[in-house]
This record gives sequence, C-alpha cells and structure tokens, in this order.
Amino acid sequence: MPNVGANVAVFTSRAKAEAFAKSKLGGMTCTSKMPSYSWSTPAEACQTGSKLRLVPGSGCDGCYAMKNRYMFKATQNALSRRLQILEDNLVDWQQNMVVFLRGVLPFVPEVDRYFRWHDSGDVQSIAHLDAIVEIARAVPQWRFWLPTKEYAMLTAWRKAGNTEPENLCIRVSHPMRNARGSALKLGPGSGQIDGSKAETARALGRLCPAPKQGNVCGSCRACWDSRVSDVFYVHH
Repeated sequence: MPNVGANVAVFTSRAKAEAFAKSKLGGMTCTSKMPSYSWSTPAEACQTGSKLRLVPGSGCDGCYAMKNRYMFKATQNALSRRLQILEDNLVDWQQNMVVFLRGVLPFVPEVDRYFRWHDSGDVQSIAHLDAIVEIARAVPQWRFWLPTKEYAMLTAWRKAGNTEPENLCIRVSHPMRNARGSALKLGPGSGQIDGSKAETARALGRLCPAPKQGNVCGSCRACWDSRVSDVFYVHH
C-alpha cells in the first residue's frame, strides 16, 4: 500500500483546501442536508443501481440522483470529472483525498467532521472500496458513512480478511423498498420506505428525521453510527 498522505499539504484557509480538492479530486459536494462534505459520481455509473433502476419497487426506482438539480449540466460535468479522476489513477485519488481531509481539519468544527461517500453513485471496484477504507484509517479525526448496494464487492472484500475501522460505517442499502438492509446480514443497513410505512419503520430502526426538520440532518448522526442497525428514508 502507498504511504498515504505522506506529503500533507498545509492549507492556510478552507477556501485553499477546497481549491485543492477541486483541482485534484473534482471538488467536494456540500449538500444542504449534510453536516459537511460528500464526494459523488454519476448515478449512471452505479453497477448494481443501474440494474435496480429498472425494477419497480426497488430503492433505485425513480432515483433521486437522476432528476432535479442533479441533472443540471454543471452538476453532471462535475460528477463525470470526479469519476474520471478516480478511474485515471486510484492511488493518486486516495492520497489526495487524505491530503484534503487532513489539511481542511483546522477549518471544520469537530461536530461537523462527518463525511458521506456518494450522495450520488456507488463503489466502483473492490480496489476502490479498499481505498475508501484506507482513507478512513488515515484520517481518524473524521467519521465516514458509506451507503452501498455493491453487495458482491463488499462480501468479496471481507472474505479476503479485510475489516473496516471504527470511524467508517459501511451501511448496506436493501435493494427493495420497505425492507431492512440489516436483513442482508452484511452489517448495518438502510432502506427506503413509502410514506405510509413510516411508523412501521420507526419501530424497526431509526427513521431519518430530515423531512420534519427542514430537510437537514441537524444533530442526527445515525447514518454514521454502526450501532444503529437500520436507518430508513422516505422514498422521494
């Protein structure tokens, strides 16, 4: 494995750290819902998700990342650029992600050091999954949440004897709506539910509170907490 982040850049401002991220990583996404950064790729590049989008009643049926603001040309260009950077050189991508996350630390309050992988898109390969895990190990000051439907990749990675660090919650999304991700027996799960099932979901796990608090996470960090067996989101 490369010496991740050995040559750590020292940024004098958050703006300079973000400029580095834009240059080397295609930029971060700062979704209005999340406490801090996310990094995303085109939903069209989801390997399992692309198949599930064709399945009525699946969590990817009517994918939110393929409509509304995600379809703006500037957004699509940014998503495609990030994917290209990842595919061009995974080692550089991994190192530069660590450089950014370490370098921006002084400018991000501890309460906001919660990073989401893929508000759009998903893991591209076992090597990509391994890089995400190593980034988390290299930056223990951050907590990471990786939602994924790439069940085969995760299973193969774990069968090889790999484990994730405590600051990374790999939360497996159930392929179908109104089901518990934890039922897949791959660790913490998540699921999309129809609005009429909200009370049932609340009894089975944690119901995302965002729709009732201005569509923001607020103080909730359940998605990043591996102790929470299931988090449910109302399908939209």
